[in-house]
Amino acid sequence: GVHRSPDIPLAGCLDMFTNAEDRLGDHVWHGTAVAWHRELHSPIKPLKVVNERFAGIRIKCDKISVVAISLYLPTSGKDDEFSECLSSLSNFVTENCSTGDGILIGTDTNCSEKSTPRRIRLYKDFCEKLDLFKAGSTLPTFHHNNSVSESNIDTFLISRNVMSMLGSVLVKCTLDEPLNFSCHDLLLS
Repeated sequence: GVHRSPDIPLAGCLDMFTNAEDRLGDHVWHGTAVAWHRELHSPIKPLKVVNERFAGIRIKCDKISVVAISLYLPTSGKDDEFSECLSSLSNFVTENCSTGDGILIGTDTNCSEKSTPRRIRLYKDFCEKLDLFKAGSTLPTFHHNNSVSESNIDTFLISRNVMSMLGSVLVKCTLDEPLNFSCHDLLLS
């Protein structure tokens, strides 16, 4: 199970593989989740999980509703699964968003300038179809444990109508954070 405070509700699903980091304790290190503080529970509705690679919630704030999604796209070499995941996510967004809803996706895209042309095109087409913009770092956000490879694959995708609400994105580099066992940087906003 996922180790968390009882004051933090959770919507999500777990990935289907075990890595060496998982042996460090009772935490699950892979998969997707969206968590929030219990004080915010009343304006938040978890959305039905339909794919193991993303989880979502609806947040109602004042006059705006935002669908927030945690997304973990398939790794390189799995372009067919990447395409299927984006198609499933596009359907999920269409089914769960009403006109005027904002969209916020926190994602490990597993897509960079080093990716296949097909993968890059699929990702670009997905963002254009949903009119999503990247908000994040221009520096590498993933530092492979081989200490050689790094890329910019972690970001927020956000719809235009909630861009001003996001604010600036702070990156906590895993190379500077010894308690972060992940190869991915933490993005905060």
